[in-house]
Amino acid sequence: MRVLAILLFLLLPGALAASETPDFSRGRLWRIETADGKASYLFGTMHISHPAVTQQLPKAVLDAFSASHILALEVNLLRTDVEAWVDPMVLPTGQSLSSLVGAELAREVKRALAPLGFPPRGVERMTPWAASMFLATSIEESVRQKVGMKPLDLYLQLGAERAGMRIVALESLDDHMAAFTEMPVELQASMLRASLATRGLFALAMEDMLALYLEGDLDGLYAYYVKTESPNDPVFFEYFNEAILLKRNRGMVESAKPLLAEGGAFIAIGAMHLAGPDSMLELLYRDGYRVTRAD
Repeated sequence: MRVLAILLFLLLPGALAASETPDFSRGRLWRIETADGKASYLFGTMHISHPAVTQQLPKAVLDAFSASHILALEVNLLRTDVEAWVDPMVLPTGQSLSSLVGAELAREVKRALAPLGFPPRGVERMTPWAASMFLATSIEESVRQKVGMKPLDLYLQLGAERAGMRIVALESLDDHMAAFTEMPVELQASMLRASLATRGLFALAMEDMLALYLEGDLDGLYAYYVKTESPNDPVFFEYFNEAILLKRNRGMVESAKPLLAEGGAFIAIGAMHLAGPDSMLELLYRDGYRVTRAD
């Protein structure tokens, strides 16, 4: 967050100088440079297939992508078996959604998921966190994906494969899903109740977040996230914030470092990982990288 003095930047890439603080409040695309001048890019995505996200990428993003020979994503979306995604969402034999969260809440969830094509028996086999995730998927997004429209991350990966770029996952699937699979049942139930209660407002919330994302307003995204999540259940928010954002920020920064040392990487991760305290931008800066906005 403080600009490195020239001498310290050249000799001690991890050292910080008490100088002006860079502005990480806005920007979707960032240039990351090592002490020896190797350059890569860090791009904040939105994990949806909305045409405004996938079909209107700024020229700076397209140019940075074309100039790179490595694409790094949170996970490899084309090289992971479907079963590996689905298995953690299914409860072990002998457990049911009703047994974990109560019959009344389970009935409400079944009614809410029925229009999306989930049969009651299938919902009973879902973990509470998985049911929450399905509730948080808008009908519009479900329809877009059913007709073949791709989320931005997958859109980028398909383009990278066509271009012959090397594709790297910053997280294993287990690490990627650990925040949910390791979540205590009582917090999963809290998440499920919140998803059910706010489901009718989800499309509006997505429009609000989409507008902030397209403006590159990282501070606005983070403020919206805190405003909408923390008041509902402070205990859940503390767990969620650490497990979903902060812990993964630290892990993905460490995974990215060999790619940054090589140079020529285009690292595409959810834009929330670029926002707020201890974002990936701030962590990289503290570790001595030159971080400058590129869009």
